[in-house]
Amino acid sequence: GAIEEFTYANVARGLTRGVDVEGGWAAGWLAFDAAYSYLYGRDLTAQLPLLGVTPHSARATLHLVRTAFLDPSITVLYWSRAPAEQTSLGLNTVTTYRASFTRVDARVARTIARAWDLQVGVHNLFGATPMLWPGTTARELYAGVSFRR
Repeated sequence: GAIEEFTYANVARGLTRGVDVEGGWAAGWLAFDAAYSYLYGRDLTAQLPLLGVTPHSARATLHLVRTAFLDPSITVLYWSRAPAEQTSLGLNTVTTYRASFTRVDARVARTIARAWDLQVGVHNLFGATPMLWPGTTARELYAGVSFRR
């Protein structure tokens, strides 16, 4: 693939403010939780949006609790479009936005010994590839072992 180059610049005066809301529900073997965040970011010197600040993000998880010795869950994550770069054209500044991004993650856990759990999962199950997102957004498989007290 192509090599990507990122340049970071300090902002003399910036402002961020936001709000988070989260809640959940559980009944028997089913659990659901969701969250929403709003973040406002502004470069006060240039009077432009702060780069990389995603104004809206959300998460929803559906979890089947201890179904046939398994703990499966599926999570949907969403990030709205965000300013990615700014180009000065004379007296005007043009802001380019990175695309919004919706990702689906899946995970299954199983107790393998008294207090030991094994987890396997995938981030970005469907391989979504939004434009202008820094770093990698590729599908990621993972496995792990954890200890519970």
